[in-house]
Amino acid sequence: MLLECGMQEEGLFRIAPSASKLKKLKASLDCGVLDVQEYSADPHAIAGALKSYLRELPEPLMTFDLYSDWIQASNIQDQEKRLQALYAACEKLPPANNNNFKYLIKFLSKLTEYQDVNKMTPGNIAIVLGPNLLWTHNDGNITEMMTTVSLQIVGIIEPIIQHADWFFPGEIEFNVTGNYGSPVHTNHNANYSSMPSPDMDQMDRKQNDQSRRPLSVATDNMMLEFYKKDGIRKIQSMGVRVMDTSWVSRRGSSSSRKSSSTPPNVHPPTPPADAIIPEQPGDFYISPSPTPPPTSSDRAR
Repeated sequence: MLLECGMQEEGLFRIAPSASKLKKLKASLDCGVLDVQEYSADPHAIAGALKSYLRELPEPLMTFDLYSDWIQASNIQDQEKRLQALYAACEKLPPANNNNFKYLIKFLSKLTEYQDVNKMTPGNIAIVLGPNLLWTHNDGNITEMMTTVSLQIVGIIEPIIQHADWFFPGEIEFNVTGNYGSPVHTNHNANYSSMPSPDMDQMDRKQNDQSRRPLSVATDNMMLEFYKKDGIRKIQSMGVRVMDTSWVSRRGSSSSRKSSSTPPNVHPPTPPADAIIPEQPGDFYISPSPTPPPTSSDRAR
């Protein structure tokens, strides 16, 4: 639905929807019935529901097991080797996680094609969605989220969105659930074991809410403003190595992007077959990760 009504909506995934409308939409999705006309006029509610489901997962989409892999990859200074390490981490995702991550990244990449209108660059999307895709077992409060780890996650998600076709080559069918409003029931709550039971008493429910990740649109906006206000130098002074993507040429205007399906002329450089990934600070080993598929420029050779 967002492909039809939300791609040019300014601040998609950043601007908060109405709390009551978001609650109603999630209830409709849980029942497998959706009034398309009602929600097509409010893409922020749809985007908000997606963010809500992602952050309510008992385990992040990018998994707890691979948390160290993602962070280690983000700490690699060489850009080509960093891309290779991120690719290797993607390959390690369980099949279901990989499929959903691919679907999401390809959609977000398409969203950035309209960034001149919606103001959602790969970096902005990474800031507001990244903490919903990867977090540690022991997540802290809002203040702690504005630290090295959260900003490292931005450095992980941003290049994956920028080079979505390199990480996940080929086209993808977005409308995999068929027509909207299908009566087929999908029990989303079955996948969210961390969600509070309606039988909980007030005290148990409060404790459960406090134990869950305190992410919110307000938090997203705080991170965005922090990132914009202090800039790369401030972030790097905190020990964060944010990926420098200035070497990637920007595409043309949004109007030209929408009218052309031609891939960008500049592709990320082909990483080596073996990426050097730090196992521990100061220690290195050669990863047997597979070589990513060649880019179109490589095929032309």
